[in-house]
Amino acid sequence: MYSTEVESITGNEGAVINVTLEAAENMEAGEYEVSLSSINLTTTAEKKISPADVTCVLTVRNSIPGDANGDGVIDVTDIVGIANGILGHASESFDAVAADVNGDGSVDVTDIVVVANIILHDGGANAANVRGTMMQVLDPQ
Repeated sequence: MYSTEVESITGNEGAVINVTLEAAENMEAGEYEVSLSSINLTTTAEKKISPADVTCVLTVRNSIPGDANGDGVIDVTDIVGIANGILGHASESFDAVAADVNGDGSVDVTDIVVVANIILHDGGANAANVRGTMMQVLDPQ
C-alpha cells in the first residue's frame, strides 16, 4: 500500500489520510457535525479497502493568531502560555487554535518563535482576526 507521496504505509493503525477543511468567511461561529462516509481506498494490488464511516465535530470561531491566552493582545504572556501548553500545563484560557500561529496543526517551539517575531516587529498591531477551526473525532466506527 502507498501514500499519495509514494511512501510505503506500514502497520495496521494510524492515519492514512488527512482532510483539511476551511470555514467560509460567512460561516457563523459554532459547532458543525462532519461525516465522511463511503470511503474507498485501493492498494497497489488493486484490492479495495472500505474503512468505517467517521463522524467528527468542526468548531468554527474567531481567534487572533498568536493570542494564545485570548486576552486580545499578543505579548510575552502568550509565549509563556504556549510554552506551558507544550509542556502539558496549559491554562484554562489557553487557545490551541490561536497558539498554532504557523497553521501547521501542531503547537510547538516554532509557534513561540513566530509570536516573538510578531511582538518584536509590530507589537501584534497587524495581527488580524481570522477564522479558527478545530476538528475532533467523535466516533470513528
